[in-house]
Amino acid sequence: ADVSVKGVSFADESATYGAGAGCDLVTGSLLVGALANANVSDSSEAAYQIGARAGLLISPHTRVYATGGWSLADFSQDFDGWFAGAGLEILINRHLFIGVEYTADLYDAEGGVEPKTHNVKGRLGWRF
Repeated sequence: ADVSVKGVSFADESATYGAGAGCDLVTGSLLVGALANANVSDSSEAAYQIGARAGLLISPHTRVYATGGWSLADFSQDFDGWFAGAGLEILINRHLFIGVEYTADLYDAEGGVEPKTHNVKGRLGWRF
């Protein structure tokens, strides 16, 4: 079901599952990194992101960041575009982290269709 609140639409969508890899360079409280993600859901066969992120360590165990880059999705045909977003990560121990991230993926128009997605992701990861 779709719901609209003060001009913002919310859609009942299925879950998206994915995997990602990346590397970060931390200097003092600054963070810069590169990333690659792959996701699958009912709304698209596959979606991919390659990009970067930059942020701050606001405590020894908490980091906030902005992210952006190139994205590709298959909505019965391939759509090329870009993504932008922000996230928060909390280190549970030296290697394990949890987090939340929002991204907006905006794709180039193909055949009169200009898809876009808005994603809120719960994240669980392992740092080497």
